[in-house]
Amino acid sequence: MNNNIINKLLYVLRHGAVKERIPIKIDGWVEINDLVAHRIFKRSNISKTDILSLKYGKNSSIFNISENNLLIRATFGHTMPREIVDSTEIVSSIKIQKLSKRLICVLRHCPLSFNIEPDNYAGEGYFLISKLLQLKQFKRYEYNDIVQCVNSDLNKRFEQSPCNLYLRATYGHTSVMINIYKIFEEIHKPFDKLIVYQMKQHEDFTKITNNGIIIGANKRLKPDQTQRTMAYFTQNCKFNPNISYIYLDMAKAMNANIKFWQAPNGFIATSGNNGVIDKEYFVAQVPLVL
Repeated sequence: MNNNIINKLLYVLRHGAVKERIPIKIDGWVEINDLVAHRIFKRSNISKTDILSLKYGKNSSIFNISENNLLIRATFGHTMPREIVDSTEIVSSIKIQKLSKRLICVLRHCPLSFNIEPDNYAGEGYFLISKLLQLKQFKRYEYNDIVQCVNSDLNKRFEQSPCNLYLRATYGHTSVMINIYKIFEEIHKPFDKLIVYQMKQHEDFTKITNNGIIIGANKRLKPDQTQRTMAYFTQNCKFNPNISYIYLDMAKAMNANIKFWQAPNGFIATSGNNGVIDKEYFVAQVPLVL
């Protein structure tokens, strides 16, 4: 079903909106309601919910969906007239997406592979932005691009220092050079609300519900990386049918001497008990809706 939706969207948003007489705005935006009302999508019973499900997951970089969930556009590959889709906004969006991926690689995982070390003058895990921009991987970027990347990131994966000269990742570190316990703040009292673990695409829902959450086990490590030592939870998340969820009883886990920390962006981290979060602490499991 997903491939069917993607193929139809790519045809309309990249190539065929004008031919199919689907209204298209400047910068390539199309109203989702106009799409689902068109015969191409009606024949396959594709709903607005089906299209919005693409906002998450591995295909999220192919399309932009507006914050109010009313508009959608393709991010690249257009063959329609340039005045319709030739937008600096689209180009900028792709550029910032690529920048965020490169920053994650350096700031979280393998700075030594890029011949750069953290400068902890502003705090643990901070890198001087001027040094980052000197790396060949960032030669096409400027300081303002990094500021835009930080401000537009919905998951708040990056944090600038108060002086705005330094940058660090807020969670997800595997680099041996960064002490995450100096970045995170230990939680001493459980939260009132349940905390939620959003499963990754490669994780097996049945295995986790049977064996618990096993942290680490990454076989593709760089020389300056270590196994991931934390699992990350959140208090607030919007339900998405393309993701499986595990709800955790934080109080019960803390009573069993499992420690929790809070990342600067609000995510809740734990290393479990010897790298395992046992299923006995699960309150509910919501599997992926196929």
